Amino acid sequence: MRRNEPKSLRSASAFRRTTAAVAKTADFEFHPAQGGWNLCDFQVANEEAGHAVACAAVDVEILEVRIDRPAESMGICATIPGLDVAGFRRQLFCTLAGPLTAGREIPWPPNIDDAGDEGVCARLVYLLGLNREGWLKVTAVVREFLALPSTKREITDVAGALLERGALTGDEVLTIVDGARSLAAT
Repeated sequence: MRRNEPKSLRSASAFRRTTAAVAKTADFEFHPAQGGWNLCDFQVANEEAGHAVACAAVDVEILEVRIDRPAESMGICATIPGLDVAGFRRQLFCTLAGPLTAGREIPWPPNIDDAGDEGVCARLVYLLGLNREGWLKVTAVVREFLALPSTKREITDVAGALLERGALTGDEVLTIVDGARSLAAT
């Protein structure tokens, strides 16, 4: 086994890990802020919205987006990833979009033992065989996408809906994104 080989590659498919993550979050309850949102609430909503908007842009199926416990930085964008090289690339794009939206950098090399986005990125880097140069190229593409005014508008709309409702289905995310696009076209 190589040094950075994820242990999870031996034990479960990406689909089972994803559906298990959705099942775990189903028990959480959304508790809107009493008296107003704080910075952490906005960061979690923006990060999960960044994941969701990126998924919508590259046709990764979204199961659900949640910000169950914003005060604890707890959120999830559950997807059904493609299990081929193209699917891994799209999933890396979507995974990186979240932290970059919230202003968080994922360092090179990403830590495979991290339980969050960094660990997911590390597994995808391993599966794709990316080196530092490849990582920097992917990060640059994600940054360009996030800098687009249309992307910023879509993230703002999805984050606002998350702050209001706590959770969105994939169809609700797509409806919000389509609405932002329609509004931009007028």
